Amino acid sequence: MQFPTDAPVALRDRLDVGLLVTYLRSSSRTRPVVLLTVADGANQPFVSAPDLAREFGRDIDVVTLPSKDLTFALSDAVGKEASAFLGACRVYPPGDRWQSNPRSLSLHLGRDEAERRAMQSRIADDVRRALSAATPTATPAPRVAPAGPGTVPKPGPPSPPADGVRIVDDPASAAALAAHLTTPARKRPVVVITRASGAAAAYVDAEELRADLAGLADVAEITGAEASWAFSQAVPDQCQVYGGASRVYPIGDDWTADPYLSPLRFAYGPSDKVKVTRQLISDALSMAARGGLTLGSGTEAPCVVTGEVQGVIGDRALVTIPGVQMGGTLWPELVLPDLAAERLFCKGMRVVGTFDPESRRIDVTGMRRSAVDALSGYRDGDTVLARVVGVDGGGCDVELFPGEVRRVGAEDIAEDGATVADLVAAGDVVALWFGEPEAGQWLLSMLDAADPAEAVPAPSVLDGGPPWLVTVDKAEPAGDDEAPEGAEESTGLTPEQQREKALIIKRLRRAENEIEELTLQLQESRKRLRAAQKRLKRRQGAVTAVDRLFEGDADQLDFEIGAAWARMIPPAQKHELRLRPHRFGDHFLATMAEVEGIARDKVVEVIVHVLTGLDAELDSRGRYQLRTGEGGDNPARTRNGGEVCWRVSLQANTPGARRLHYWTCHDWTIELSSIRVHDDYRP
Repeated sequence: MQFPTDAPVALRDRLDVGLLVTYLRSSSRTRPVVLLTVADGANQPFVSAPDLAREFGRDIDVVTLPSKDLTFALSDAVGKEASAFLGACRVYPPGDRWQSNPRSLSLHLGRDEAERRAMQSRIADDVRRALSAATPTATPAPRVAPAGPGTVPKPGPPSPPADGVRIVDDPASAAALAAHLTTPARKRPVVVITRASGAAAAYVDAEELRADLAGLADVAEITGAEASWAFSQAVPDQCQVYGGASRVYPIGDDWTADPYLSPLRFAYGPSDKVKVTRQLISDALSMAARGGLTLGSGTEAPCVVTGEVQGVIGDRALVTIPGVQMGGTLWPELVLPDLAAERLFCKGMRVVGTFDPESRRIDVTGMRRSAVDALSGYRDGDTVLARVVGVDGGGCDVELFPGEVRRVGAEDIAEDGATVADLVAAGDVVALWFGEPEAGQWLLSMLDAADPAEAVPAPSVLDGGPPWLVTVDKAEPAGDDEAPEGAEESTGLTPEQQREKALIIKRLRRAENEIEELTLQLQESRKRLRAAQKRLKRRQGAVTAVDRLFEGDADQLDFEIGAAWARMIPPAQKHELRLRPHRFGDHFLATMAEVEGIARDKVVEVIVHVLTGLDAELDSRGRYQLRTGEGGDNPARTRNGGEVCWRVSLQANTPGARRLHYWTCHDWTIELSSIRVHDDYRP
């Protein structure tokens, strides 16, 4: 959707409403805007948009809001006094002064037949008055200057892109398309759309794809059954597309070995047109960004601009740019694929980037923060949010910031017999206890984390942006009570076949909704299980007396260490992971008795890790040589001609996190020395 318009237009979604609002509020707008709405139960406005276009031509813009939800969206943006609804119409004069006095905009209602008959002429009169009135607020757009800081392009309708939609209508052109797709040196993603059997056109908007992806991706449409079969035979298995479905093939040919790199998008009828078109645009832009493609494919040179985010609507952010009539848009795919717009942009955010005058997109990748900068605000003992990117039996990989992946071991995720897969899955947003880096490694624990609501805000990807991660509440799945729109359109099928097709489509949509609902339920179950484990750990948090079977403290602890080793080490590994000889240092039993906030069995578990050598293999233990002070240049603490003191983490979610200190002695004995807080460097 572009403004000014060359012909009357009907808005399609909330993104279009947002573009209209930006246009209405532009001080440099020189054309009146006629807003038409549709009454309940009516198919058309009471005013004829074509008649207005014939009378006033390109001197005005005529916009129809065809549905009630879009009138609500406009009302939310401009206020009820400046909006229109239920068949009412009004004219917005050039410029933006109408905002200071919305009541000055005549609202023409259609409450009875007399009002409806008079509405056409009254709207025409308002247009004439708006055209004849002086518009001191309107300012001419600046001339296009060479790309550079502060330059602004001249607004205007985009020029048609050099590339059109490639029509594939016979086996030869289908084979040529397949050969092009499988070429490793291919420079751009390719969107391939198809038509359902008997349909006169695709259920996606090919022209919108072409316009929005100009210079960043190519678009091809397979139009015939013979071409569809030929294409399916020419590409690898599971990489085909036919029957009204569409997919984007990424740059290169890796997709031939992994079809999931090219997700299949289904459109069941005309009602899916907007949704699937937007999905394909998002897929293509993400792939283009990964391939290093940038804006600026049109005839007007890109330039650097500064603007302010007006708001996020749908999957786009709208930006006002001084001197540019329609402003620009921010596309999350150009910044970080697979991250929603509201996790990158927020209202009032100041942006600086490269503006493409023809697509009106702004590339703000230069505003991306480094991981080091983004995570520098985390402190020892914080509870932070992370996104799970992979899970296996030994633990999970989490993203603390896009591209910054760290490992969390199973022992810091699951207790009491639960497996890692019971608690987390790829895509989950989880809370983690964050320990200060030691020996270059962050200490992370899911068990020691506080409630997610207490987590410190995640950093922003862009300077001044919103947190890139938030905890996600359960969403209501889309309903499927209504039959798909257009499911019984004339496609050459018999009435019985049309009904069968409609039934199949409805069942498919119901299955999709059920899958989404089950996925949400599973996520909720994992969250509850993680919370239950944390509650159990908190109850065990204080050091409690265990059943004493020995009179002496050393004998009792030796027994507990042996029992824990027997439980923790699998039978097949007991010969390999024997307990090393050990003794207790002068301060160990006393410092262990004084420790707070850590379960005794957790301390015993870490002792087993030390005595079997597992502490050197587990990142979560954070093992490194104890220094003589907190400075990085302080020497390691040694004694007796080379015996070294080591420090491992007990990972407590308390200020001054606890550490276990021990000596490796010349006779291969481990001397458990003490338990200290993080900043205590005594052995």
